[in-house]
Amino acid sequence: MRSLRLGGISVTPLLDSEIRVAGDELLRAGAAHFPVLEGTRGLAPEDWAAYPEHLDGDGLFRMTFGGYLVRTGDRVVLVDVGVGPQPFAPPGIPRPHDGVLLDSLRAEGLGPQDVTDVVLTHLHLDHIGWVSAEGAPVFPRATYRCAEQEWSAPAPPPVADLMGPVADRIETWDCDSALLPGLDVRLAPGHTPGSTVVVVSSGEQRAFLVGDLAHCPHELLVRDWAGLGDADPVQAATARAEIAEEVEREGAWVGSTHFSGLAVGRITASDDCRRFAYEVTHDGTGPPATL
Repeated sequence: MRSLRLGGISVTPLLDSEIRVAGDELLRAGAAHFPVLEGTRGLAPEDWAAYPEHLDGDGLFRMTFGGYLVRTGDRVVLVDVGVGPQPFAPPGIPRPHDGVLLDSLRAEGLGPQDVTDVVLTHLHLDHIGWVSAEGAPVFPRATYRCAEQEWSAPAPPPVADLMGPVADRIETWDCDSALLPGLDVRLAPGHTPGSTVVVVSSGEQRAFLVGDLAHCPHELLVRDWAGLGDADPVQAATARAEIAEEVEREGAWVGSTHFSGLAVGRITASDDCRRFAYEVTHDGTGPPATL
């Protein structure tokens, strides 16, 4: 696996699982189950047809799940922890393979006991799958962190079952905050009330780990593409546009665990296009995508 270096901080994608699904089916289902409000619109099959670079040779979208390993000072941080050993999938979405995040972590020479912090961008099941297993924390020494808006919201049984074993080691934030050395959190509500972007920085270098603010790079490039499964689509679209413009303006890196290969890249713009250039994926690959 390849790492992104920001001064003395490293950011490494950790693969947990993936699905391959027809892009129009995935996004059409999203638009049907979560109606898009005025000011945004759902994606249609013809939208995907215009941008085939995100689909594989079979015309399927490869959506990955996992987390980012951030090593900063003496901290070993996981930003999101994938689908877990027995992943759940909502109706109409293929069930991911059982998660391999712990194997990905071991490939970096680390075990669960080495993790000092688990930072959760939000509390959806495909981001908290390895929080606990069989009623015990998976990362026994870690402090678990999430937004107060997520932690205080009523949780359905699968989420409560996973989060319950770490309830005594949760720390929360309720506003934009400096969390750890070189790691800040930025509230970006819309997908969920406490959805958060994690910003890793060293000097003038920054990487934005956006959680479910975007599932595909083109959601950051095309401002009227709506997110999949956003609780408040208009609020999410506003947050997405603000982060995308900041990333583009500063030449910062940006990544999502759902980008194919957990890609981290940059947005650049010219007179006729915006481009997402893949810098790092979990397997070191990833073609550039151009709009």
